[in-house]
Amino acid sequence: MNKRIVELLICLSILSLILTFIIVYFKTDKNQISKNELDIETKKNLTQDNIIEGIKYISEDLSGNLYSILAETGVQNPDNVDEIFFSGVSAKLIAKNKTELLIFADSANYNNLNYNTNFKDNVLVIYKNEKINCDYLKLDFYKNTIILSENIVFKNPDIKLLVDKIEIDLTTKTSVFSMNEKSKDILINYTKNGIN
Repeated sequence: MNKRIVELLICLSILSLILTFIIVYFKTDKNQISKNELDIETKKNLTQDNIIEGIKYISEDLSGNLYSILAETGVQNPDNVDEIFFSGVSAKLIAKNKTELLIFADSANYNNLNYNTNFKDNVLVIYKNEKINCDYLKLDFYKNTIILSENIVFKNPDIKLLVDKIEIDLTTKTSVFSMNEKSKDILINYTKNGIN
């Protein structure tokens, strides 16, 4: 019987050493992107002016959240090869629970190393029954945040807000609405069944 206990302890020790090795040497950040695919068709659509047409990037993090971005055209930044200037942009964030956040903009700067994207000009965000219009949106995957600014109009069926800045935490799913000047108030127009 003592021999069995010793064998069991040795097996458990070996197993815990293996698990410790795996955890220490193969530990990955949950926000690390596991997959990035440049649509093969995109590579075929390079024009003579180095303008790429019909761009599609898809990435998935280790938690199963998807990010896709499509653009009518794109041009690589000559000063930073990891950055691409897009025009005619649409993006989709799909959480692993299948909720979707859609983003549309006239233009965007996309970093193909960390997937951070700055959307500009006529930005529209759609989430469930909420719509946000603004001039600038910064999507930061390292911080797991979305920051909207400049001429923001937030609408849902009951409320219309005019605000200077909205910060969204993608991890906690919380939002902070604020004004640039503390002395100014957020303008709220509340409607019930279409009546003010």
